[in-house]
Amino acid sequence: MQNKKKNVRYVTEKGTAIFPYLIEPDTKFNSDGEFKVKLKLAPDANLATAKGDNVGNFQYFLDELMEKSLAKAQKDNPDKKRIKTADDPYTFDDDGALLVNFKLKANVSTREGKTFQQRPALFDSKGKPFDGDELWGGSLVKVAFEAVPFYTAMIGAGITLRLKAVQVIELRQGGEASADSYGFGEEEGYESAEASKQDSDDYGFSDDDDIPFDTAEDSNGDF
Repeated sequence: MQNKKKNVRYVTEKGTAIFPYLIEPDTKFNSDGEFKVKLKLAPDANLATAKGDNVGNFQYFLDELMEKSLAKAQKDNPDKKRIKTADDPYTFDDDGALLVNFKLKANVSTREGKTFQQRPALFDSKGKPFDGDELWGGSLVKVAFEAVPFYTAMIGAGITLRLKAVQVIELRQGGEASADSYGFGEEEGYESAEASKQDSDDYGFSDDDDIPFDTAEDSNGDF
């Protein structure tokens, strides 16, 4: 029996987590439960593989994969006169920041009738297992993921960024949520008399070496 080819894993730069569901899955919009996070990055953010190889501009990488997914769907469905493109896995906020969506289904049922559960692996800034019980929006994190193409007649051809692991660089919990966690950026106008001390630069964080993320189960979906 031929071995299944593993998907390439990628690691983002550090970014701000928005509405993260990383400790417990979101069950409001998906009965199977879904772990997810929206990551706020600089518009020119780069991407690397989990092995440390530079991929280049993150947005361009995603645009290229979307084009490949559409081309694959057209090749696999020659009888279809028109195949639409699904929504991009990213948007931009009003300040131009790149907002990228990652997700992972918590409870999975395969075509063969098997079921299993999965969750993203969580690590602290030193590469040790994350031991917190809360992780709020505004936390500074890196995300490891796989890019998986898909096609359905209703949604179209696109890619899913399958969440595999998260490295927590700066943790926010409870009432520590920042303006970024609500999607607010810096604006001209009213300013508090006492300067905020919650800026990530104040903590002197340095880039940590990428660590291997081998705890989550692999699945098909390569181009």
